Amino acid sequence: MSNEIRILIADDHPLLRKALRDALAEDTALRIVAEADNGAAALDMIQQTNPDIAILDIHMPKLNGIELARTIQSERFPTAVIILTGDEEPELLQTALKAGVKGYLRKDSAIVEIIASVRAVSAGKLFISAGFSGELPDPRTPENASPALKDLTPAERRILKLIAEGRSSKDIAETMRIHYRTVDNHRTHISRKLNLHGSHALLRFAIEHKDELV
Repeated sequence: MSNEIRILIADDHPLLRKALRDALAEDTALRIVAEADNGAAALDMIQQTNPDIAILDIHMPKLNGIELARTIQSERFPTAVIILTGDEEPELLQTALKAGVKGYLRKDSAIVEIIASVRAVSAGKLFISAGFSGELPDPRTPENASPALKDLTPAERRILKLIAEGRSSKDIAETMRIHYRTVDNHRTHISRKLNLHGSHALLRFAIEHKDELV
């Protein structure tokens, strides 16, 4: 198939690799071309099979996920990297992004989010699981924007802009190619960051600050 997405999975836990195989099998356009149980073996497989996407555990023997992502970036392999992690430290997310990682997911992510991340990264987009406290602010935020807006991540500002346009969670999910539950999670985090309460508070805020969103 010309439109299939070829994937390598690397994790030292066989059960997690099986869970990933089962999750990815939900989409017939996704094909696993290689598996590895450590970073060094994964690098060899990447050189041999040239996958579109490498889904890597952040903690692996011999070469961890971020180290492997850094190697892929420095060697200019055309493989995009998605990291799976159970860690919450914001520094790790920032380190991963600097290493060229395009997707950053929780290990307990739902099937729909795993598939959405693969499709988003394959399309050249960045995909970060909702709720990571270390998401980076967007340097394009206008200097005169509300101080509260400057605390929002790029994904959160995009969702807020779509909310201001009257879009539903389902519409936003389709536009951003993520699950609608992920959109609802983002709404919750946005409201918490902006200290908004009430069923229509987020919509009112979005409309009032629409011109400040980029």
